[in-house]
Amino acid sequence: TKDFDALLATAHEQFQKYNERLAQEEKARRELLDRRVAAIEGLWRVRLSSLEPGDLPRSFESSGISGRSGIMALFSTHPPIEERIAALRARA
Repeated sequence: TKDFDALLATAHEQFQKYNERLAQEEKARRELLDRRVAAIEGLWRVRLSSLEPGDLPRSFESSGISGRSGIMALFSTHPPIEERIAALRARA
């Protein structure tokens, strides 16, 4: 029975390590998601504080992030900031 107890103890320890690793990965994933939400909300604040409503700085537009709608939105490489924030909040 000592061999069996040692085997059970080893299996239990490995299971605990596995669960701890999963928990750490989940925490890291959530922290990354929180940072992404904060970054996108920062972009949103810049947009709200711009002099012309709906205009983004040229540096954002050159990155494919624009407030365009209609046909021009089809050529955008990123969805509108509002949609990005909503999607990230839904995942959090």
